Amino acid sequence: MATLVALTASACGDDDGKGAASAEASGSSVKVFMVDDDGNLVGVEKEVDGAEQMRPQGRALAAVKLLVSTTTAKGDSPLSHWGGRCAAGAKVEGLEEEGRVISVRVNGPAGVMCSRSGAELTQQRQQLAWTVIENMGADPSTPVRLYGPNRAVMWEDVVASEKVLAD
Repeated sequence: MATLVALTASACGDDDGKGAASAEASGSSVKVFMVDDDGNLVGVEKEVDGAEQMRPQGRALAAVKLLVSTTTAKGDSPLSHWGGRCAAGAKVEGLEEEGRVISVRVNGPAGVMCSRSGAELTQQRQQLAWTVIENMGADPSTPVRLYGPNRAVMWEDVVASEKVLAD
């Protein structure tokens, strides 16, 4: 049976992608994956009220909400390929386990996210996969599927790759 965590609160936390990178992991934080100067992903701890009391799906949902709402300026480090003017109003509607797949549903204007290609698209996809997997405590081989408006599949089964992680 699928388990669904519905979005009931707005995104919160540090929108600039900075600050919490060196913070020690705590029970009141989630990990959001950002892109460093070398193009690798680094886990950044972001404070979320009540995170220590959330189930893994709630933590993952909170982390994805932060990822989608994070806006970084060009040249910021670490940076996110999510957020910005092209994704203004994007909302995470839910996160659901469907058998061996974890599905994330987003909605909003402007196609939900900023369009990327090449290395940036790979990094953007991996940001989502690692943010979900890490906070769910799931095996990295678990596929993550992204649904957009009207439940249209945007990304089919992205698997977190250790090749993109910083050392």
